[in-house]
Amino acid sequence: MILFVFLSAFVTVANLDPLAWLTPDVAAANTASTVLFFGNSTHIVICEGFQVNKTVFLAQYTVVAG
Repeated sequence: MILFVFLSAFVTVANLDPLAWLTPDVAAANTASTVLFFGNSTHIVICEGFQVNKTVFLAQYTVVAG
């Protein structure tokens, strides 16, 4: 989210519409975090509820998403 801080300052100085610049930044950060086990609470529930190995879960979703 460091890019978010930079974009916030940039759009303020350049008098640009912040929504057009910040929305893709937030979307990219959220999309990237869905692959990680701890980035999505649903993944935590699935792994804990069905006793899935967290390393295997991460490896499978990283290969599928990549």
